[in-house]
Amino acid sequence: MKKEYVSPMSLDWDAQEKQGIEAAIAAHPIGSGQCAALARRVHAIAEPRDPKTHGLQVRPRRPARFIVPKSPAAPRWFSHTLVATRAHAVDALTNAAGCLTTDYIETHWEYPDQLIIEKVDVFTVDPNIQNQDA
Repeated sequence: MKKEYVSPMSLDWDAQEKQGIEAAIAAHPIGSGQCAALARRVHAIAEPRDPKTHGLQVRPRRPARFIVPKSPAAPRWFSHTLVATRAHAVDALTNAAGCLTTDYIETHWEYPDQLIIEKVDVFTVDPNIQNQDA
């Protein structure tokens, strides 16, 4: 079986992993506001391959109140949760291919100099609001 070409900028998920991440993104799309639920599902898929997989949260520097994605499909958010794995950021903005973590903020966010990105436990962000299996 011929392996699908993977850009050096993309994550090389196997077919089952990629399908799982794409299904999670379909269940928790950009406009849903369910980034933490998506992050939990992506984390569960990514962590067996990369034990260093972890959550990240993007939030505005004060006095700003919102973060503004470049995607026209996305609303303004108070914060955004995503997953970092194998030197890539993965969320509904990046799709399953991911984006190099070093490029993520500049690529996907307006006003990158006004953003803070911090490591978080995805299982503690909005745990009762966004069900992992929703």
